[in-house]
Amino acid sequence: MRRKDRELSQEEALVIIKNTKMAVLSMISREGLPYATPISPAYIDGKIYFHSSSSEDGVKKSSLINNGNVILTYVGYNENDLEYLPQLSVNYVSAMVKGKASLVSDGDKKKTLTVKLSETQFPMAEKKSIEEVYDSAHKFIDLWEIEISEITGKGRNKHLYFK
Repeated sequence: MRRKDRELSQEEALVIIKNTKMAVLSMISREGLPYATPISPAYIDGKIYFHSSSSEDGVKKSSLINNGNVILTYVGYNENDLEYLPQLSVNYVSAMVKGKASLVSDGDKKKTLTVKLSETQFPMAEKKSIEEVYDSAHKFIDLWEIEISEITGKGRNKHLYFK
């Protein structure tokens, strides 16, 4: 990292990952072109999970099957503050995850983890309701697992986020 003064610790980067509801998943398409899409991931037991459509003709699915190497980018805080206007810079914290995505094919594991993923995204929902939705829609849902190889984080005025 070029700006060592902005580097976050692994613990700080994990806080961003665990508390940020959206991230951008970047990969290489089958055509060899960069492809990025927003997702709603969840950090569960040291791995990252996200769902997608099970459609065979989607760019995300074909790209991940062809080459599972991914980068996931989280922006946990981004704000322009008048106090810092003379510097023309933005206060932020972010985390990046490098890893390998693979399709979860075991049915029981897929259900258990999809329910956990849904519980992180919809904490107000009852588990029974989530399971009912899953049971009626699981054929149309793919669950992806990212095996993490590297986590980095960066921030400017991180104290504004880590209060």
